[in-house]
Formats: sequence, C-alpha cells, structure tokens
Amino acid sequence: MYNIYTDLITNNMFLEESQWIFNQINKLGFPKQVLDVGSSDLEYREIKQPYIKELYKSVEENTGKKIETLDLQAGTGVDYVRDVTLEGKLNDLKKYDLVLFSNIIEHIEIDKIGNVLDNINLVLKDRAFCIITIPFNIGYHPSPIDNGFRPTVEELAEVMANHFAPIICEQIICSHYREPYISNPSLLPFPVVTCGVFKKKI
Repeated sequence: MYNIYTDLITNNMFLEESQWIFNQINKLGFPKQVLDVGSSDLEYREIKQPYIKELYKSVEENTGKKIETLDLQAGTGVDYVRDVTLEGKLNDLKKYDLVLFSNIIEHIEIDKIGNVLDNINLVLKDRAFCIITIPFNIGYHPSPIDNGFRPTVEELAEVMANHFAPIICEQIICSHYREPYISNPSLLPFPVVTCGVFKKKI
C-alpha cells in the first residue's frame, strides 16, 4: 500500500472521481431526489473543488431538482446537519432515489460504519441507489480520524453486503491537482479510488 499522499488529502474528491460519479448517475437515468452525505460547505464545493459544483449543476439540470446536502458541520450550502454515525439520526428526512457518499468511510470509527450504512439505507426509497467512493492507495489523512480502511473492490462490496447489492464496483485512477505532484510527475503513482454503485435490497 502506497503512502506518498500522507497528510495531504482530507475528504477530497478528484476530478476523475466526480466524472465517474456523473457517468454512473447518467446510467441510472438521473434519479430525481439526491442526497449528498458528507457534502462539505459551499466554499469547498465551488472554490476549493469547483468540479463538484459542475457535478451538481449537471445533475440538477438533468433532474430539475436540487441536490440536497448533509454534513457533520453547519455551513453555507449545507441543508442538514447530522452525525450519520449515530443510530436513527436521519429518521426525520424524506426518502431519496440516490445517496452520494464520497470519501467518508475512512474517517469513521470501524465499529460505527454499520450505523452509517443503516442510516443511508433508511433514507433510500425501495430499489433506490447509493454511490460510494473511498481512497485505495492514499496515505493517512485524519479528518478528524483515519481508520486505515482502503478497500479493494471486493472488500467494499463485502462491507455493503448487508443492505446493498452491487451494480458496479471498480477502481479508477485519478490525476492529482496539488503541488508537489503537478511539478513532480516522478511522485507517481497517481491516486486510485475504489468506487461502487449499489442498489438497496428489499
């Protein structure tokens, strides 16, 4: 396991990762009610990583619906403030056709991941979907913790198996937009992200 990205990345979504997510949403026929869990605030989505804004815009143009957002911390552009590691914390939310959950699982205590997946399952309509991405070869990056979970495709599917059936699981190679990687291509390998689309089990 490579550790060259230690302490450089906290909850980042890469450009290729956002493109992969959009392509999968397109294949699903653009589900109308979408919740982004762990969305961060508007500044993060529009300034720090503006291609997330483009992802939102493209989905919203195709669905006619705003992507709703949920995060642990309050902020501009955050619709719901919840701790998804706590049981029943999403009971008051409506049901969604799709939940996005990107680069979060590695920041959750291992014994609470089940609670998180229970909560995601709870807010999904029957036969709805979730899209999950998680780093594979990226080093330690606490936000506020890093549990060290860097799953293969098979390991991600296994973690999801109680509630969700895999539609597609694969790993994608991403470019890195930060220094020192831009000016030092010898610092390869590029980041690899494990991605999956899962359907809620009845």
